[in-house]
Amino acid sequence: MRALEVLRAGPGLGLTRFPPVKRFHELLELVGDRASSRSARLVEVEAYGFRFLIDPSDRQVSLSLLLYGSYEPEETTLFQQNVLPGMVVVDAGANIGVYTLLAARATGAAGRVIAFEPDPHTFEILSENVSRNDLSNVVLVNGALASEPGTMSLYRVPGHPALASLSSSNARSSSERVEVEVTTLDSALADLGIERVDVMKLDTQGAEIDILRGARETIERARPTMFVEYWPTGLSGMGHEPDELLAHFEEWGYEFSLVSAPDERIDRAEVVRLSENGGGVDLLLRT
Repeated sequence: MRALEVLRAGPGLGLTRFPPVKRFHELLELVGDRASSRSARLVEVEAYGFRFLIDPSDRQVSLSLLLYGSYEPEETTLFQQNVLPGMVVVDAGANIGVYTLLAARATGAAGRVIAFEPDPHTFEILSENVSRNDLSNVVLVNGALASEPGTMSLYRVPGHPALASLSSSNARSSSERVEVEVTTLDSALADLGIERVDVMKLDTQGAEIDILRGARETIERARPTMFVEYWPTGLSGMGHEPDELLAHFEEWGYEFSLVSAPDERIDRAEVVRLSENGGGVDLLLRT
């Protein structure tokens, strides 16, 4: 079945440059009579015990699920180990829902998952993935988190929806954009009547400092475990001093660990050193 889905996804993966694949894909499209439907471009795959609808034109999250049945295996394994029944989880930058669905299963009926995804097309897929897996403990928000409510431009990177950012420079200087709603985490949780958060995952392409500014009350009250990428270039692209992010965490009493070595504590200077090559550092933060 996975081989069949790869062939069906041929155009998005570039496989139709091979004549046999191209002919087979044309036959699939003809038999299915799906050319006029927007959902025709989408493919269903199984991963982590879930049914995921994916967009084959996405060369990151969707492609990984399609080819390997997983995405960021090291990160998702550690994430699941830290999410327990009854917890409240925030997934900021939910994309098509890998972490959202894993959190929903782990928290169970007594838990809640609040997933934020600003891109309208990606949000449609996220919503469908939650629906087709019958997850009733998930709240979906079609918007981004920021330091204050309003609207902002979300810059898209064709073929890489996971790289969408509120900063054009962080989105490979893309000019393709869409206006999206933004809100603060404190406000969103208050509207939902949620007073605590146990785990937060931030995958927001440089917007982390703004998110923390709008989540101060929640973090000071709950001190959730946090999964965050420290990406200095992205933070600078949003007009911030990168070290401010680490300073916020130290102010709140967080200790730093690498996702790749969660049992080993590292100091702030080591985090900075590891990011000197310009790449991001995946951090696990606990108080």
